[in-house]
Amino acid sequence: MPFTAIHTYHDVIDYLLDHFGGLEGGRNVKMAKRAILAAYRSLPTVYNWSYYYKRGRVTSVAAYSTGTIGYDHTGGTYERQVTLTSGTWPSWAARGILRISNIDYDVHERKSDTVVTLSAGSNPGADVASSTTYTLSRDAYPLPFDFQSADQLRNVDKNWTWPSYVAPGEWLTAHSTREASNDPRLYTIMADPDYYGTMSVYFYPPPSTAHSFDFIYQRGPTPLVVSSYTTGTITVPESSATVTGDGTTFNSNMKGSVIQFGTSTDLPTGLEGLKPYQEQRTVVAVNSSTELTLDAVVSNPHTAVKYRISDIVDIESGAMFEAFISLTELKLAQLMKDDQIPLRDQIYSNNLRLAMQADNRSYGGEMDRPYENIVHLRDYSTVTP
Repeated sequence: MPFTAIHTYHDVIDYLLDHFGGLEGGRNVKMAKRAILAAYRSLPTVYNWSYYYKRGRVTSVAAYSTGTIGYDHTGGTYERQVTLTSGTWPSWAARGILRISNIDYDVHERKSDTVVTLSAGSNPGADVASSTTYTLSRDAYPLPFDFQSADQLRNVDKNWTWPSYVAPGEWLTAHSTREASNDPRLYTIMADPDYYGTMSVYFYPPPSTAHSFDFIYQRGPTPLVVSSYTTGTITVPESSATVTGDGTTFNSNMKGSVIQFGTSTDLPTGLEGLKPYQEQRTVVAVNSSTELTLDAVVSNPHTAVKYRISDIVDIESGAMFEAFISLTELKLAQLMKDDQIPLRDQIYSNNLRLAMQADNRSYGGEMDRPYENIVHLRDYSTVTP
């Protein structure tokens, strides 16, 4: 598959259907999608691709202890109610740890500016008199939604020193000592309890002051959702970045997708197709079901033309993308119980090795050889089962 600056989900579907003998029909499109998504999940996990490195930052909040509290175990408006006097619970209080008499309790909900509730499994068990001092701190902070793994966290505000990473079990052991909030010495990474599919960093002890922790992390690829949307027609005036649709039902999933412009009579294809697109842009905002904003103004006006919207395949062009394509071929062959699976597996393994070599970003080493030896099944003139 020739290299282009951007590869779309539809481009890869189209390629696979052509590559496997011009397959047509809904079932075969479904199988191609399954193969692509399987490869898309797999390839980013087999190697720490530099393409997915990204800088991240977690900013902690300062501990809060303004005013005093009282605790009603069962007699308040809510069960396990903590009422604050002469203060306002911070917005993050629902994710906080409340320390009363050197014992930590987990906050369950922030009910108002002056009321929070504690969790059923972590509370004093009996009323606590009003005018009691306390400290509210926070030990868990969500990581970026695309987080996969990270190197060491570095404290920007402490001369780039860093707390030590420990396994979750070690963090729990340390946490059981109930040390008061201070500069964190340890951290671990676990699933976030409030946001499905998101990871959080857990510090110990909880930070007592606001700090910024920077890190380099391995992100996951952006999801593939929109394979091909072509309903209605679109118009974009000259030197404009606003798309107006006629008969369209644009939706929020299309933000970040690629839009390809065809003609008044022809749907656009990729550059390899029979009707190559006239121009393509990225959708940066979905304003309504009939209006989009693009990343840049169009090169030429488009009036009542056909179009295609499809997600970007978040794989680096070049050797990495070629490894991805050979993996999609292998996955589809497995789904179809193709008799060329061993050879396709060999081709994928070879292209994966070359992609790993090409991923070395330094100069002068053996790993920096170009990837002109990438091969495809189509490069073999005959295949013997």
